[in-house]
Amino acid sequence: AVATLLGLAALAATGGAAEGSVGEAATRAYGKVDQLLPRRLRHRAAHLRASLETGTVAAPSPGTGVLAALAEAIQHRRVIAFDYVDKDGSATSRRVEPHRHVHHGLRWYLLAWDVGKEDWRVFRTDRITGLRTSTSTCTPRPLPADTALDYLRQGLNKDRTRVVLTVDAPLPAVADAFKHREAELAALDDRRTRVVLMLDTWQWLLLDLAFLDADFTVHEPLGVRDALHAFGARLLRS
Repeated sequence: AVATLLGLAALAATGGAAEGSVGEAATRAYGKVDQLLPRRLRHRAAHLRASLETGTVAAPSPGTGVLAALAEAIQHRRVIAFDYVDKDGSATSRRVEPHRHVHHGLRWYLLAWDVGKEDWRVFRTDRITGLRTSTSTCTPRPLPADTALDYLRQGLNKDRTRVVLTVDAPLPAVADAFKHREAELAALDDRRTRVVLMLDTWQWLLLDLAFLDADFTVHEPLGVRDALHAFGARLLRS
């Protein structure tokens, strides 16, 4: 029970405070669970929460009403319709067969079969409005990936650059340096680690490696290696 309260407290701190947000729902749930605890555990939970300080990361949060409605539609295989605004600000109306919720990188996504596009699509749930659930049902379709998360990652990585490098540092140190990245790590020996990353921009690599303080060699792509060399020369001239 105490672990549940700690999880709710952390979610309340990072899920937003607006009415209907995940964070606001977590705060209300915390209060309800807290009242059910025996006095001894309630005091312990209060002390833990008082000692907890959570860093907040700005991330859009969908309303719990949208998440709940999507969950119902997924469970009962109902076709849904909604209005959607993409990353470029273009507004469209969609009719889809919902497949799965995916929570990844502080964001909620909906993976669904788009009836109009006749293809799989991924939607940010915080960009969904005017959700309408129909009485029409749908038959599950084969997903072109092992899991919904795998499909989402494939889509997110489509426009990213794959970077392969060797870092002259042991695996634990490298893992700590890249703890905020989706990285494939493999120990080559006790002092060297192979790293494979998918990056939006090569500058993120500079930030992570600067805190590691170790030599490294970029194997591919050549464009990233050239960009790092140019940046190093710029630093020497400063």
